[in-house]
Amino acid sequence: MTSPPELTRYERFGWHYDAVAADRYRPGEARFYAELARTAHGLVLEPACGSGRILSLAWRAGQAVVGTDASQTMLDRAAARFRQLAAQPNAPEQPVRLLRQPLQELALAEGFGLILLPLEAFRLLRSQAEQESFLVAAAAHLVPHGRLALDLTLPEAALPRRTSLGPLNGPDGRAVSATVRWRQEGDDTVEETTFHYPRGVNEVVTDHYRNVTADQLRDLLVGGGWRVELSWSDHLGTPYEPGAGRLVVVAGRA
Repeated sequence: MTSPPELTRYERFGWHYDAVAADRYRPGEARFYAELARTAHGLVLEPACGSGRILSLAWRAGQAVVGTDASQTMLDRAAARFRQLAAQPNAPEQPVRLLRQPLQELALAEGFGLILLPLEAFRLLRSQAEQESFLVAAAAHLVPHGRLALDLTLPEAALPRRTSLGPLNGPDGRAVSATVRWRQEGDDTVEETTFHYPRGVNEVVTDHYRNVTADQLRDLLVGGGWRVELSWSDHLGTPYEPGAGRLVVVAGRA
């Protein structure tokens, strides 16, 4: 069966998020974002913070953090993560604020020293107009010397046609496996995940990620009032060169 449109992956399948997303984590990613947070000049914001994996790295690096997400399910998972971390010995005491707000509607009272968009979050902005609007809003939310950091997969990347995951621990405790397929559809990469439950029951959820080239991202940043400070093809410091499948960018206000 196919999920009704109003039941997004994150609301309906939040239980699986960390297990499935782990397949996309990149070498050096955690250290890269933690170091950026450690040297940030003020609050750290992660729009589309999901389950709080990256945001918690900023918190553990000594920064007060704010996380927003359109999905209450994901915010609940993030809150649970922070409660678990706060219960550990020598846990940080900096405040954490989580609130429901779509990526496309960034509007907060605070100014931030660092805004993070890891793990394809920028590609959730489904049109050039949404991307432009977000970058203008993000620039307006920075304090002096504030920075934006994001990473995304480029259209040049050779995506696998299919990958299998599991077994996953389903919401009712049963083992669930999943098959993920990718295809190109217009300006989007379409990701279709099929969850395989016991007794032959399947459930399908589809996500769309807007394709963005390195040149397009550069033009969007310049048009949004940004100056690119760092451009890598991974989180380990490899300089970006045309043809790379990934782009990691740090930018400040122009």
